[in-house]
Amino acid sequence: MAIIKPNNLVITVGEEETAYEILLEYQRAKVIDEKIRGPKSIFQKTIDNAVGKKSLYNDPQKMRDLQAELKEELATVMEANGIKKSQVYASKSLDKYLDKSELADWKQRAGRITGTLSRKQAAARLKVAYLDIEKNMGVLKINIDQFRINQKALGRSDAETLRELVKLGKEKIGFQQGFAAQIKKDAAVAVRRERAGAQLDAYAEVTPPRTKWQWITVNGPKACPDCLARAGVVLTLARWRKIGTPGSGATICGAHCFCKLIPLPIAEKQFPQVKMYNIKKDDVVLTTDAELRTLKAKSNRPKKGK
Repeated sequence: MAIIKPNNLVITVGEEETAYEILLEYQRAKVIDEKIRGPKSIFQKTIDNAVGKKSLYNDPQKMRDLQAELKEELATVMEANGIKKSQVYASKSLDKYLDKSELADWKQRAGRITGTLSRKQAAARLKVAYLDIEKNMGVLKINIDQFRINQKALGRSDAETLRELVKLGKEKIGFQQGFAAQIKKDAAVAVRRERAGAQLDAYAEVTPPRTKWQWITVNGPKACPDCLARAGVVLTLARWRKIGTPGSGATICGAHCFCKLIPLPIAEKQFPQVKMYNIKKDDVVLTTDAELRTLKAKSNRPKKGK
């Protein structure tokens, strides 16, 4: 599989392992994005099928059916990239990066895990994603109503307006395809948020309480300034939740965030030479002065050579 290289990411001697792991993570995220946002996306097919039929514009129930179908498809995609996959990924990471004593301790704790946290968090993320679909459906209805008003002002009959709506839908032009593009964009963001959140939850359920976590900028220097200020910083999960975890909205990239939080015992082996950036007060957007001081504190920086 070809590796997609983020712009301006320079791989230097001694950083090959870290760079390769980061590129793989970036590759995985991009592949999922492309599948969701591409022309063969399941969302695109569902929308194309609906907007090319008269019934969508005549029967309010068809609009509700479309919304329900899109929600069901989104839930399926999020689940496929969420809890189960993240738990497998976390388990493999433990086996690969922890020594025997650490692994024994973490697996003992894992035996007491019920998965309640992960399921609760996933349900909350799905609820947010559903709200985006409902918002987009509302915009679609407004656009249809406005189209009808405009056509009536031009002297077109209801039958002529209906034929034009169907034609625009079948030809994949006009506001219907703007609706499809926004649905796919929001779905990609929801899945990216789910992958990051589910992986964090999977690690959190098997991680000792005092474990430190490291912020990894998967897309390197392409990350937003708020994320670059966090790159490589090491804090407890409780502290990160106060400052904001990846995709939580605490950084200017919002839900579009590619970053990860990984338990330090794993991160320092998986990403042995994490690049840190000299981000100043005037560079950040949403990061407060107090947060920036915390992020820059020497005590929260990885040990030399890590």
